[in-house]
Amino acid sequence: MRILIVGCGYVGQQVAALLRGDGHEVDGWVATSESVPAVSETGANPIVADAADPAAWAGRNGPWDAIVFSVSTSGGGEEHYRRVHGEALRLALGAAVGKPFIYTSSTSVYGQADGSWVDEESLAEPTVATSRVLLAAEREVLSAGGLVLRLSGIYGPGRAIYLRKLIEGTAVMDGGEGRWINQVHRDDAAAAIVWALLHGRSREILNVTDDEPVRLGELYRWLCGQMRLPMPLEVPGVTGRKRGRTHKRVSNARIAAAGWRPIYPTFREGYGALLASKAGWNSIDR
Repeated sequence: MRILIVGCGYVGQQVAALLRGDGHEVDGWVATSESVPAVSETGANPIVADAADPAAWAGRNGPWDAIVFSVSTSGGGEEHYRRVHGEALRLALGAAVGKPFIYTSSTSVYGQADGSWVDEESLAEPTVATSRVLLAAEREVLSAGGLVLRLSGIYGPGRAIYLRKLIEGTAVMDGGEGRWINQVHRDDAAAAIVWALLHGRSREILNVTDDEPVRLGELYRWLCGQMRLPMPLEVPGVTGRKRGRTHKRVSNARIAAAGWRPIYPTFREGYGALLASKAGWNSIDR
């Protein structure tokens, strides 16, 4: 197959490497030339263009057999989200008519703040504007026959915010055990995308997260124990702008029942591998 990855970044590059390893041809779409060396290293063919520009798609409508839309909007505001998950997404959907389409969304669309378990049937009413943009994008993908993968907080080599904060001495706790953290290792997120693509999943939503949500306090205790560091100070009222809005446990039961299993089923295996390799100090948690 020839596959286009729109947003061939941290996760997309791992997807490209896996697909190339299976013998597929891959085009990796990125926004700037700075990403070209990393994309080329995976064996994918780089495309450098603004995915929200209709002119950039002229003459590019194939012959792709499938499209993966995995554009990162980390740090962007609502307007940026609307450009990427609105304008760019619609152009990508237009290039994928009648073909498999996978869209990576976020578990941030679940707005629950009571520590409850949520699954794909749970109410999705995000309180954050950017997450509402993602939810609207999901509806467009589903109506077009695509697949929505809701990824939880991504961490892995080069990205592990809680680990980095502990090492830098900037980690703090609000008090108590803290909120529930839902995470997925980058390699598992990429493997789930490839699995869904090769198994022809469509017209559904699947949560992509590890097997065990963890309270922030437990995560810090485990990491501090592994690194022989003191626990972070308790400083009430320091919860981050984005991270403090939800408090829920995300279930991966549906995708697990369908046959996907994570390489790193809990934070222990995932962070254990990072500690062993001394890799990764920045992360996105949703």
